[in-house]
Amino acid sequence: MYAGLAGLGFRCEKVLLRVEDLDQFGTVFLVAESDFVNENFSKAYELGMDIENKVNADDFSFDFMFLPFTENTDLRSLDADGFKFRYPEVAPEATRSEAEVVE
Repeated sequence: MYAGLAGLGFRCEKVLLRVEDLDQFGTVFLVAESDFVNENFSKAYELGMDIENKVNADDFSFDFMFLPFTENTDLRSLDADGFKFRYPEVAPEATRSEAEVVE
């Protein structure tokens, strides 16, 4: 999905993973705000749905979500929602400006 977003010309700032169970996962792709509001961003949702349709089954679930990555993005709230794993790795208490310094 990360490469797919890049292939569509969209910049993914961060990827967050939530493990809900041994067979249920959720991801949030934090994308540049300008990409998120781009009229062609629906292609990213289509790509996510295509992947979900290929991998999801009765005994496995993987969901994709997208959010804009802005100066107001609260990584602590996403952490509280269970998105504990990050790429690239950033402390959950970091704000966007702090996250940019960490990297």
